[in-house]
Amino acid sequence: MTFRIIFSLALFLSVSIAFTTSNTDEGKPNYPGFLIWNDGVKEIVKIQPGSITDNEVKVKYLVNGKVITIKPEDIKAYGYSKSISAYKAENFHYDRLEMAYPAKPFGSNTALVLREVDGPVSLYSYFVEVRADRKNPVQHRPHVLDEKGKLIELTEENFKKKTRLLFGKYDALRAKIGTKKFQLKNLRRMVRDYNYWVAEQHDPTIYKVSPENYDVNQ
Repeated sequence: MTFRIIFSLALFLSVSIAFTTSNTDEGKPNYPGFLIWNDGVKEIVKIQPGSITDNEVKVKYLVNGKVITIKPEDIKAYGYSKSISAYKAENFHYDRLEMAYPAKPFGSNTALVLREVDGPVSLYSYFVEVRADRKNPVQHRPHVLDEKGKLIELTEENFKKKTRLLFGKYDALRAKIGTKKFQLKNLRRMVRDYNYWVAEQHDPTIYKVSPENYDVNQ
């Protein structure tokens, strides 16, 4: 039994506002995953994901059959892998970030945000509950973490201006922004192609596609 399992079990037996346990969630699907604690130690666990916004405000994982719940303040990151078929799995990675507003009304601005692309520029998908909007109660708010560590929210209104600054050194990409297939909905592919250019340092006037983008659905 690892130190962290012992630690979690001790917390299970004590009163704690940061950690709670529950038997009611037993039997729900869980997936192989990990936690990265605040001290940088990585622990392999079974993750029990919730809704798209629940995943941003709490993490449920299993210890000896018991469900432990922790808050974003307790860890740096977490992730899990979900099998799609015998040959393919979908991986989810969440990083703790300080956002401008909470994922749920009246909640904390500290959230565990889904990382879509990692690299010199990282892309995050932040999901926010807007209960007053009945047609779109959960809204997707893409953010990028630039090369200086600044977190930037991208919207339809600021997309062209912000991305031209973000990708400004890569002339071929900057020139395509706003054209067909270079819209906000194509942001993941654009971030990958920019990171590929940063890594390879090919001629900035020539557009090259990242190998990660050979799947046209990406």
